[in-house]
Amino acid sequence: MAEEQVNTNEEQELSTDPVSLDLFLKDNVDTQLDKKAIKIKGMKAPFVIQTISSKRFKEIQNEATTTSVNRRTGMKSQSVNQSKLTDLMMVEGIIQPDLNNAQLQENWGHVADPIGLLQDMVVRSGDYANLATEITSLSGISNNDDASEVDQVKK
Repeated sequence: MAEEQVNTNEEQELSTDPVSLDLFLKDNVDTQLDKKAIKIKGMKAPFVIQTISSKRFKEIQNEATTTSVNRRTGMKSQSVNQSKLTDLMMVEGIIQPDLNNAQLQENWGHVADPIGLLQDMVVRSGDYANLATEITSLSGISNNDDASEVDQVKK
Protein backbone atom coordinates (compact mmCIF):
# COMPACT_ATOMS: atom_id res chain seq x y z
CA MET A 1 0.00 0.00 0.00
CA ALA A 2 1.49 3.37 -0.99
CA GLU A 3 1.66 6.06 1.64
CA GLU A 4 -0.12 9.28 0.82
CA GLN A 5 2.01 12.37 1.41
CA VAL A 6 0.18 15.11 3.29
CA ASN A 7 1.32 18.73 2.99
CA THR A 8 0.24 21.55 5.24
CA ASN A 9 -1.23 24.68 3.67
CA GLU A 10 2.00 26.52 4.37
CA GLU A 11 4.05 23.88 2.56
CA GLN A 12 1.67 23.91 -0.40
CA GLU A 13 2.04 27.69 -0.76
CA LEU A 14 5.86 27.57 -0.83
CA SER A 15 7.47 27.96 -4.18
CA THR A 16 11.02 28.11 -5.44
CA ASP A 17 10.01 30.52 -8.20
CA PRO A 18 11.73 33.91 -8.03
CA VAL A 19 9.74 36.65 -6.30
CA SER A 20 10.12 40.38 -6.13
CA LEU A 21 12.79 41.65 -3.75
CA ASP A 22 10.17 44.12 -2.49
CA LEU A 23 8.55 41.26 -0.55
CA PHE A 24 11.65 41.12 1.68
CA LEU A 25 11.92 44.83 2.40
CA LYS A 26 11.36 45.88 6.01
CA ASP A 27 7.98 47.51 5.35
CA ASN A 28 6.63 44.26 3.88
CA VAL A 29 7.77 41.90 6.65
CA ASP A 30 5.90 41.30 9.91
CA THR A 31 8.51 41.69 12.66
CA GLN A 32 6.10 41.93 15.59
CA LEU A 33 6.80 39.54 18.44
CA ASP A 34 4.08 37.07 19.42
CA LYS A 35 2.63 37.28 22.93
CA LYS A 36 0.80 34.81 25.11
CA ALA A 37 -0.76 34.86 28.60
CA ILE A 38 0.17 32.03 30.98
CA LYS A 39 -1.74 31.33 34.20
CA ILE A 40 0.47 30.56 37.19
CA LYS A 41 -1.17 28.92 40.18
CA GLY A 42 -1.37 31.30 43.12
CA MET A 43 -1.03 34.45 41.00
CA LYS A 44 -4.05 36.72 40.59
CA ALA A 45 -2.98 37.83 37.10
CA PRO A 46 -1.39 35.85 34.27
CA PHE A 47 2.22 36.14 33.26
CA VAL A 48 2.57 37.48 29.73
CA ILE A 49 5.38 36.13 27.60
CA GLN A 50 6.66 37.11 24.20
CA THR A 51 8.85 35.76 21.44
CA ILE A 52 12.59 36.26 21.86
CA SER A 53 14.04 37.63 18.63
CA SER A 54 16.84 35.72 16.94
CA LYS A 55 19.25 38.62 17.52
CA ARG A 56 18.45 38.80 21.24
CA PHE A 57 18.63 35.01 21.60
CA LYS A 58 22.15 35.07 20.18
CA GLU A 59 23.15 37.73 22.73
CA ILE A 60 21.65 35.68 25.57
CA GLN A 61 23.36 32.53 24.31
CA ASN A 62 26.71 34.35 24.23
CA GLU A 63 26.15 35.53 27.80
CA ALA A 64 25.57 31.92 28.91
CA THR A 65 28.64 30.61 27.03
CA THR A 66 32.09 30.27 28.53
CA THR A 67 35.33 29.71 26.65
CA SER A 68 38.16 27.70 28.16
CA VAL A 69 41.63 26.86 26.92
CA ASN A 70 43.24 23.47 27.43
CA ARG A 71 46.65 24.36 28.90
CA ARG A 72 48.32 21.28 27.47
CA THR A 73 47.03 21.51 23.89
CA GLY A 74 46.18 25.20 23.66
CA MET A 75 42.82 24.28 22.11
CA LYS A 76 39.83 26.49 22.91
CA SER A 77 36.45 25.03 23.71
CA GLN A 78 33.10 26.61 24.44
CA SER A 79 30.32 25.35 26.65
CA VAL A 80 26.81 26.68 27.15
CA ASN A 81 25.49 26.75 30.71
CA GLN A 82 21.97 25.49 29.91
CA SER A 83 20.55 26.52 33.28
CA LYS A 84 21.83 30.08 32.88
CA LEU A 85 20.59 30.16 29.27
CA THR A 86 17.10 29.11 30.41
CA ASP A 87 17.03 31.68 33.22
CA LEU A 88 18.17 34.50 30.92
CA MET A 89 15.61 33.48 28.28
CA MET A 90 12.85 33.54 30.88
CA VAL A 91 13.78 37.02 32.13
CA GLU A 92 13.84 38.22 28.51
CA GLY A 93 10.64 36.42 27.49
CA ILE A 94 8.45 37.45 30.43
CA ILE A 95 7.03 40.92 29.89
CA GLN A 96 4.40 40.86 32.65
CA PRO A 97 5.24 41.20 35.44
CA ASP A 98 8.29 43.36 34.74
CA LEU A 99 11.00 41.35 36.51
CA ASN A 100 13.32 44.38 36.39
CA ASN A 101 10.88 46.60 38.31
CA ALA A 102 12.62 47.93 41.43
CA GLN A 103 9.43 47.95 43.54
CA LEU A 104 8.66 44.32 42.70
CA GLN A 105 12.25 43.24 43.34
CA GLU A 106 12.35 45.06 46.67
CA ASN A 107 9.00 43.59 47.74
CA TRP A 108 10.26 40.04 47.11
CA GLY A 109 13.75 40.71 48.53
CA HIS A 110 15.62 40.34 45.23
CA VAL A 111 17.01 43.78 44.43
CA ALA A 112 18.83 43.70 41.07
CA ASP A 113 18.15 39.95 40.81
CA PRO A 114 15.35 39.25 38.30
CA ILE A 115 16.21 35.54 38.13
CA GLY A 116 15.96 35.12 41.91
CA LEU A 117 12.73 37.11 41.87
CA LEU A 118 11.21 34.84 39.24
CA GLN A 119 12.31 31.70 41.08
CA ASP A 120 10.62 32.92 44.28
CA MET A 121 7.47 34.11 42.49
CA VAL A 122 6.91 30.85 40.63
CA VAL A 123 6.73 28.42 43.53
CA ARG A 124 5.99 25.19 41.68
CA SER A 125 8.85 23.76 39.62
CA GLY A 126 6.32 22.48 37.06
CA ASP A 127 5.05 26.02 36.48
CA TYR A 128 8.64 27.26 36.10
CA ALA A 129 9.39 24.52 33.58
CA ASN A 130 6.12 25.24 31.75
CA LEU A 131 7.01 28.93 31.45
CA ALA A 132 10.41 28.01 29.99
CA THR A 133 8.79 25.60 27.54
CA GLU A 134 6.19 28.16 26.46
CA ILE A 135 8.83 30.85 25.87
CA THR A 136 11.06 28.55 23.81
CA SER A 137 8.08 27.25 21.86
CA LEU A 138 6.73 30.75 21.17
CA SER A 139 10.23 31.73 20.01
CA GLY A 140 10.43 28.76 17.64
CA ILE A 141 13.19 27.02 19.55
CA SER A 142 12.94 23.23 19.72
CA ASN A 143 13.39 21.53 23.08
CA ASN A 144 14.07 18.13 21.54
CA ASP A 145 17.83 18.30 21.59
CA ASP A 146 19.80 21.10 23.23
CA ALA A 147 22.92 20.41 21.18
CA SER A 148 21.08 20.56 17.86
CA GLU A 149 19.30 23.72 19.10
CA VAL A 150 22.63 25.44 19.61
CA ASP A 151 23.86 24.21 16.23
CA GLN A 152 20.72 25.55 14.51
CA VAL A 153 21.18 28.99 16.08
CA LYS A 154 24.83 29.12 14.98
CA LYS A 155 23.86 28.59 11.31
